[in-house]
Amino acid sequence: MNRLFRYGVFAAALALIVALVVPLAAQEVTPGEGGIIIEGNFGGDPATFNPLLASDTSSARVAGFMFPAWIGVNPETAVHEPGRPDALVTDWTISEDGLTYTFTLRDDWTWNDGTPMTSADIMYSWEAIASGVVETSLSYQVDLIDSVTAPDANTIVVTFKAAACTNLTEASYWSPVPAHVLPAFDELNDADFNLNPTVTGGVFNFGEFRAGEQVSLIANQTYGGASEGVLPTGYIYKVVPDQTVLIEQFIAGETNVVDGPAVARRADLLADSNVQAYQFPGNSWDYLALNYADPANPQNATDDAGNPIDQGHHPIFGDVRVRRAIALGIDVESMIEGAVFGFGTRMPST
Repeated sequence: MNRLFRYGVFAAALALIVALVVPLAAQEVTPGEGGIIIEGNFGGDPATFNPLLASDTSSARVAGFMFPAWIGVNPETAVHEPGRPDALVTDWTISEDGLTYTFTLRDDWTWNDGTPMTSADIMYSWEAIASGVVETSLSYQVDLIDSVTAPDANTIVVTFKAAACTNLTEASYWSPVPAHVLPAFDELNDADFNLNPTVTGGVFNFGEFRAGEQVSLIANQTYGGASEGVLPTGYIYKVVPDQTVLIEQFIAGETNVVDGPAVARRADLLADSNVQAYQFPGNSWDYLALNYADPANPQNATDDAGNPIDQGHHPIFGDVRVRRAIALGIDVESMIEGAVFGFGTRMPST
C-alpha cells in the first residue's frame, strides 16, 4: 500500500503531579523522607519484575524503577546522551563503517548487595536474549547483531550486521541485571527472582507485591553511587479498575501521579490549583492512508526476488488531483479540537 499523506492528531501526553509533592525535590529534604509517590495502574498486575522478560506496560513500569539504564537518554531532547547520571555508559565510539560500537561503563555503581556493576551484567542480558530459550521480546535482535564482547569489566563492544541509524537504539533496549545471582538461561523464565528481585540497582528496591492490589518499592539510597541519595521514601503502583477511577482517586488525593490521563478529563485536572502538569509529545498518531493501486488487479508488493511489482493505478485515488483535494478538504484543526479536546498537534508528512 502506498501512502499519499498522513494527517495526524498527535496526542500530547500529560503527566500530572500534585503540586504538594513536586516542590519537595527543590527543597532541603533529607533523602528517604520526601514522601511516597503513589501512582494508579489500570493495566493489571505486572507479570514480572525482571526487565529481560518485561513485555507489558505494568511490568516495564516497575522494572524501570528497579534497574538502571545502561545507555542514557536526555529527557528533554529524547536523544541518547553519554554520561547521563541514570545510566552506566559514560561514552561510546563508532567505527568508520558504522558496524562496531564500543561502550565505556562507569566503575562506581553497585547493586544493592554491594556487588559492583560490570560488563558481565550486560553480557548476561545479551546472552540471555541470544540463547533462544528466554521469553524476551528482544529475541529478534539476533538477526541484527553479529557479536557482543566484553574486553574488560568496563567495556562492551557490539558489532552489528549492517550499519543503521537505529543501531544505538537497539542496543539501548538491554538492561543491566545482576548476573551474579541469576540462574542459567533455561531456568530464568520461572525463576523466583522474577517476582521477588532481591538484588536490584535502580532508584528503588523491591518491597512487596500484593496481587490485585499494589506493588511497593523502597528508596535505594546507594542508587548510582550518588552521595545526595534518593528523596522519595518509596513508590506504590496501585491497581485501579479503570481510567475513571484513576482520575477520581487522583482528585481525591488517594494517588499523587497520573501519567497520560484521558483527554476528556485533562481540562478539569488543569483547572485544579493543586495540580502541576508536565506536557510532552506522545508517541501515537492518527492518519488517513489511501491505497491508490489498481483494485481490479491486486498485486503483492514485491516478487520472490524482492523486486517491487507495478501496482497499477486506482481509478479515483490514482489521480493526484483527487488526493490533493482530499488533503485540502480535511479540517485537521477541528478534528484535534473535537477528538482530543485540543491536546494534539498537526504533524507534517510526505
